[in-house]
This record gives sequence, C-alpha cells and structure tokens, in this order.
Amino acid sequence: MERFFCRFYRVIEFFVLYLHQYCKPQTMNTIILILILLLLPLSLKGQTENMHSLTIDDGMQNGSVISIMRGSDGFVYLGTFTGITRYDGVNVVNIPITGRSDRKYNIVYALFEADPTHYYVGNQEGLWLFDPTTLETKRVYAEDIDCEVRAIRKTPRGEMLVATVGGLFRIGSDGRLSRMRIYSSSRLTDTNVCDIAVVGKGNPSSLGREGAVWAVTVSGVVGIDLAGNAGGHLYPAPVLSGGSDDVYATGADNQTVRIRPSRIAITPGGDIFIGTQEHGLWKFSSRDGSYHFFALPGSCVNMLSVSANGNLLVASDLYGAVELSPLTGKSLLAYDDKGGPNSSQARFSNPQVFYRDAAGIDWIGYKFYGLDHTYYNSGIFKVYQIPGLHDSSKQHVICSLADGNRTLVGTRNGLYIVDDEHQTVEYFGEDQLGSRYVSTLTKAGDRYIVGTQTAGFTEIDAATLRVMNIDMPRRLCKSLVYQCRDDGMGNLWLCTNQGLVRYNPYRRLLRLFDNANSQLPDKEVFCIDFDLGGRGWISTRNGNCIYDPTSETISTKNLPNKFVALGQLRDIQRMEDGQMLFLPQRGFPVTADASVLNFTRLSFDVGEDAPNISFFRKHNGICYFCTDNGFYTFRNDSLRCYGYLDGLTSMEFQRNFQIASDGRCLVSTNRGLLWTRVSDLNAANTINALPVLISQIQTDHWFNDAEVTAAIASRTITLSRSADGMSLRFSAMTFGKTTRLRYDYMLEGYDKQWNMVGANQTAFYPSLPFGTYKLRVRVKGNDSIAATYTIVVPMAYSTMALIAALVFGIAVILHVVWCRYYKREYLWIRLLPKREVVKYQGSRLSQKEAEAIARRLTAYMEDSKPYLNPDLMMTDLAIAIGVSNHTLSQIFTQHIRRNYYDFIAEYRIREFKRMAAADDNHKYTIMAIAEKCGFRSRTSFFGVFKKIMGCTPKEYLERKDKDR
Repeated sequence: MERFFCRFYRVIEFFVLYLHQYCKPQTMNTIILILILLLLPLSLKGQTENMHSLTIDDGMQNGSVISIMRGSDGFVYLGTFTGITRYDGVNVVNIPITGRSDRKYNIVYALFEADPTHYYVGNQEGLWLFDPTTLETKRVYAEDIDCEVRAIRKTPRGEMLVATVGGLFRIGSDGRLSRMRIYSSSRLTDTNVCDIAVVGKGNPSSLGREGAVWAVTVSGVVGIDLAGNAGGHLYPAPVLSGGSDDVYATGADNQTVRIRPSRIAITPGGDIFIGTQEHGLWKFSSRDGSYHFFALPGSCVNMLSVSANGNLLVASDLYGAVELSPLTGKSLLAYDDKGGPNSSQARFSNPQVFYRDAAGIDWIGYKFYGLDHTYYNSGIFKVYQIPGLHDSSKQHVICSLADGNRTLVGTRNGLYIVDDEHQTVEYFGEDQLGSRYVSTLTKAGDRYIVGTQTAGFTEIDAATLRVMNIDMPRRLCKSLVYQCRDDGMGNLWLCTNQGLVRYNPYRRLLRLFDNANSQLPDKEVFCIDFDLGGRGWISTRNGNCIYDPTSETISTKNLPNKFVALGQLRDIQRMEDGQMLFLPQRGFPVTADASVLNFTRLSFDVGEDAPNISFFRKHNGICYFCTDNGFYTFRNDSLRCYGYLDGLTSMEFQRNFQIASDGRCLVSTNRGLLWTRVSDLNAANTINALPVLISQIQTDHWFNDAEVTAAIASRTITLSRSADGMSLRFSAMTFGKTTRLRYDYMLEGYDKQWNMVGANQTAFYPSLPFGTYKLRVRVKGNDSIAATYTIVVPMAYSTMALIAALVFGIAVILHVVWCRYYKREYLWIRLLPKREVVKYQGSRLSQKEAEAIARRLTAYMEDSKPYLNPDLMMTDLAIAIGVSNHTLSQIFTQHIRRNYYDFIAEYRIREFKRMAAADDNHKYTIMAIAEKCGFRSRTSFFGVFKKIMGCTPKEYLERKDKDR
C-alpha cells in the first residue's frame, strides 16, 4: 500500500507539471482544485510531537523542498520549486529566483556555500550566485551552463565542480570555468551527470588520488581523474536477472531491466554507495567495478549523503528518511509516518531530501508538504533508558533512587528496579506494593523503603528483591506517603496524610503521631527534617511544629516566629553545612543557621518574584533548583538555566532530585527520568554559543528583509535622521523548543540595568540621544545564547535645526552688540529693501476642523473601502475627502497619531478577519483572501498581520476554529 501511494503521488506530480505547461490558466486551476479536494483526506497529517513542521501556511513561498543547506551564518536555506527560502527557526524569508518567463517552476536542486558571502545555487536553468548578506542572486556562466544543475561539490584544492545535464564543469580558484571530460572513450557523450562525489584526504588510495571524482550518469559509474582532463572508465549499471524477488541479482541470463543510478556517496572508509531510481541502494566496488545490492529494495533513493560519523543518510520514497550503517546496512534511525519501535514519527514516508547539520539536527524535505526537522538538543540532559529493555520517556516518574549499579524508578504505574550492569529490569506493581503509584524511595541498610499513594509503605530486600510486608495500623494501609527522612539515629520518619510515622526498619518498630495523640496541627504531614541537635522540624496542612527527641513529643509552642510565618512548606532539609532550609509552597527558600534562630530568604533572578520551586538542593557549594521555566544551577554568583534546548523533555518537575555517588543528577518529571552529570553542568557554559537575531526592526519605517539581513550580517543598526526611536523584536536561532525562553537586553550607554523583554519579545526605545551604543541581548539564565549589536543614532534633523538656530541666535546677538558699539546699521536693515514688507503668516488647523476631516476620512474608509485597492496612495485619499496632501498628513500625525501605512494596514487586516470568518470563503487559501483585502505580497501581509495580531494568520485561524 505504501508503494502504491508513492507511485500514485508521483503520477499526480507529473500530471500537475503537464497542466502548467500546456493548459490554459483557468482550466488548469479548476482541475488542480478538484485534485486537491480529492487528495485532501489522504494528506491530513499534523505536526509530530518531537519534530517541527514548516509549510506554506508558515510563510514559505513554495511547499516543495528539494535541497537543504545550513550556512556558516547559522541560517538554513531550502531549495524549492520557485527559489530559496531562508529559515532561522522562527521566521521565514523567501528569495525568489526569477528566470525565463515561460517557465512556471525553476526547481533548486543544489545549494553549496563557497564562502560566507557566496553561495552557489543550481536550478533548472543553470548556475546562480547568491549573496546571503544582501539576499541578491545573479546568473553566472549563463553561456556555458544553460541547463539543469543537479549537484555542486568542492575539491580539496578549493575548486568547484558542477554536475549538470549538459556535462561536468570545473570552476577554478581564479573563477575560470572549464568543461571536464567524463568518459575516456570518445564514443560516449559527456552529458547527463546525475551526481558526483569527491575523494577526500582520508579515503583509500584505491579510489584514486585526492580530489578525484566519482560520477553517476544515466549509463553507470565513472571514476574521473581531474588532473589530466582525460575522462574515466565507465562501469555500466548492472542488469537485473528475472528470477530474483527479495535480493537483486545481476547477470546476462534472462535480462529484464537495467538499474538507473541517480545518487552517489563515498564513506570515510572508502566504500562507494549508489542510489537508484527504483531498485534501492547498491554498493559499488572500485577494485573490480562490480555492483552489489545493499538495502532498501524497490525504493527510489531521492537523496544520498554521508553523516559526520560515517553513516549513510538516505531519503527513500518507501522507507522514509533512513540512517544506515555502511558496514551492515542495518537501519540505525528512521523517520516515517509509521512511528514504529525502530523509527521516529514523521508526517510522511516519501521525503525528497534528508540532511543533518553540524548541530545534529535532522532536516527532512517533502514535495508539496514542506519540511520537518528535529529540535536542537545540546545533550546535557538525557532520558534514562536502556535500549530494548527500559525507556522512561513515556512514563510519569515521581521519584528515583540511584544505588550503585541499580537505578530505582518510581512511577504512576509501578516501580522499576533496573540493573545497569547486568541489563535486567524487575517490575513491582499493585500486586506486590498494594498500589501502582510510587511516591517515595529510600534505602535503609539493606532494604528499600517504598512509599505509595494509596497503600502506605513497603520494604523490599535489596539483596533478593523480595517484598516484605510491614505490620502497620489499618488506616496507614491506605495512606499516601509524601516524604521519608532518616533522623540519623536508626529511625525513618514518613510524612503521610494520616499522620507522622516513626519507623525503625532494623527493629521493625512503628509509632504513629497524629493530631489526636500529639500536638500535630493536622494529620496531613508534608515534610520533616532534623537539625544538628536532633530536633525535627515539621510542616502540616494547618501549620508547623517541632519534634523534641528528649521527650519524644511534638509541640507547637516556643517556635520561632519566622518559622511559623512561613506557613505550609513543600520541603525541609538540613544542608551540608548544618544550616536548615525551608522551601515554601511558592517562592524562594529560607535558610536558618544551625540553631534555627536567624533566618535569611534566598533570592535569584529567575524573572519571577514567587516562582513555583519543586525542589532545592545545595551540594558542594552549588545550588540546584527548578521552576516552571527550567532547571537552574547557581555557583560563584552565576545563575544558569537549562531548558528544552539542553535536553529537558518537560518542565513539570517532581519533588524528587538526587545527586548520586557516581556524579549523576537524577531529575524526575512527568515525561521520564532525566539524568546528567555534575561535571556536564559545570562545563555547560563552554558549549557553542547560539546567536540571538533581530527579526523585526522599526524606526521611521519597517525594515524589509534585505535591510534586516544586512543589519544581522554587520551587527549594526543605523537609525535615520528623521527618527530617533526604534522597536526591535528578538528570536534565538536555536531550531529548538523556545517557548520558555525569555530575553534580557541592555543598551550600554543608555540603560543602567538589564531589562526583561515582554511576552511579544520586543524592545522599544521611543527616543534616543544621538551617538553610538552597544545593544546586548541574551537569554535569561543562559549567557551562551546572546548577541551584541551596534546601534548608531545620527543627529536628527530637529537637533541639527536647533543647533543651527542656537548658533544663529548667538551670531545675531553678537552682531547687535557690535553694531551698537560701533554705531553701525544692522545687517538686515542694509539688506532689506526700503519698502513695507508683507510677512507671510502660516495658519494651523483648529481642533474642530481636524476632527471634522478625520470623521470624513473614517466615513470614506467605511463606506467606499478604498483600502481594497493594492495601489492606493495617500494622495488618492486626500483628493477623495477634499483636502490637500499636506493637510491629510497633518491629520495622521497630530490627530489620528498613526502613519498612513499602519492606518491602511489595520483596515485590511480587519477585512481579512471578516472574510476569513465567512463560510463562503473557506475554499480560498490564506493568500487568496489577503489579496482580496488589498495586500500585494505574502511577505508584507505576514509581516503586518504578525505586527498587529501578534501571531501568524495560520495560528489565528486555528484559534478561531478551536473557539467554534
């Protein structure tokens, strides 16, 4: 069935291309609309959980992604049917490549970075040069390369090789273009090169000298030595014999079909692999010229490359995007729409391109359906799992315990005891524990104490893993255990919803304290710990109290006032230095000295005054804690925040946190047990820095894509003389989950402290004195994601006029003093004619006149809807309501207090919302409705809509659908 759908979509694709070339536009649009309605149910696939999708609804100019490249500037460039799309993880910039007017599509097959300011682009027409700093493209070598470019590679000597339908070309370091011979035999035509691979420094000598080329043509594989330009020997593609079903065989008997090679890749070990159009992946031997089937039978290999670790990356029309071992052919990783145990869920199984960048992000491009990519992950935190044995990523983990080679994982569905050394797992569920919900884990001697939600607590022998029942009061048998603490005198104290339990596991003695037999304020006890004097500090639902070990009683008298004032506590613990720490239900913890007389509230700059802290630990002078926005460490007066970009799978942390003896940190979340090492956290600030981009700039106008790109490339923003204010919007180029990222910014030379960006991630400066400033932007709690921009504010015209007026006034005063002293006639008297001068007096609009004109303008906009005209000018409005252009400009500036473009854009957005809500318009695309509302281009519409509404049109319509 999968193969049927792939072939079916391929037929549809060629059918659509045929319509574009030979049918009239109206007929073509009608037929395509019918096809879309018929195929829509087959293509309704949403974004997967662990991957992000990018489609035309997110701003792409075309949904077919044929080539992918991540440049040295950090951006990802996508080759589509109509040009290049640049993507930074949040924003999309489209760079169309306009070629011949008779060509509907101009597919970009190849992208290659020659240097940071020159990218080569190969498409159906030829070779282009693209400057990523200006977004400009220009055709190069048009006379020689006037055909489809399929691949671009670079040799170790710095020369560029261009594989085309018309042959193989070389661009020297001096920019000269030369045609290369492909075949040593003159009987063969040097054309139809499908793909090329260059022999590198580490490849075996059997492949040829360094810089030699192996090419795939329609006839087979050719090894070419570029030194003499004499071509190479052709190894014809094999012919399949007819008797083989599962494993392809080659030979002369019973010939049926010759395989059609289309892709080639060379591994670091010197193995050559050939991708074919219908017969999967083959291995080619350069020693004897033989072909051997390798993997992916019956599939078309759309893209073939080698990853940094030497594995094969294959885009297959049947098996999805696959990473294969070059030694065994085993699938190491796959992305398809099945999402089985050995694959990750993607939207489709027929990608056109599979690309892995230097950061380890996998990019999968589809024809018609856009792009999928995995999220960036620095790998600091990892999900605890043993492949094929135990995976906690899908489990709601409540607590954990590291004990030598064992890791105990308490979840909502039971207890897992994993032996990391012997690779075994023991499961304890409701039958053994009385409850599946494991709330606490503690080790006392040779026993594990397991607290549950509805069955009290149980002992498990650590040697035999045998469950040992505990004789406890009936009401404890159904109790919820919140916490377990060791008092250092052989007793365990368990906080439950039925009281406080003192249990001696060695003598198996148990005593229950509740509000009936003691002064406990409430029988529901949340936490307890003991100071150096042995006193137990207790927090319950209705207040706090203290346990006296001398009298073995609980009392609410003579408590420190500050301890009482803390109210309900989430945790109490004695720290390494003997101080006590009290963690409230919400807010920062409070510490007390060993005598618990002097209290001090801790505070950290996490962007909240009263954060929700699930746990707080201090170990070797380093504080570890979490909030709803991430995991934090504080050491040497430096705060570091870890989030999704660092491997966290969830921000819903549990109370349990442990630093094991082997240096592991175990963090329990509702999306698995996460672990890292203290050494990794200490070295986290040395990871590669990620930039913060300025995605939108507004001064006296909104910067277009080219202006924003130039500002990012130069890290300089220059304001105009007519405006001394600016508005900037930030986004981090992380290609990860950035929902919890918050930004700080400071304009050095103007700001005295860091400012926190609001929810719209925008910084605003209404008025700046002229001068040069440094704008520093960083992600709060993570200085490795940061950027610095130079802000140049030239002297404004108004300031220049004021200075000129001041100089002129001083000159006049000095002239008057001089003339009076020497009794001379003033200069202006000598220059002015000796007749009465009629002075010009300007008039200003009154408030009443301005309001009348504004009402006429509003009425005209509401009744005539001139904004639907994409060519509307301010002069047209001025003529329509009977005022001058100058007067209307004055109305916008002083009365309406918006510029003309924002005024018109608000009406167009309002009309778009109205039309999009109408049932009759559901058949139209987003851009079709936008054009009806007066927008000329996709870029301007998306930019204005996001500025006014704070979201993309797609997100707005999805919210409206949910509200219905």
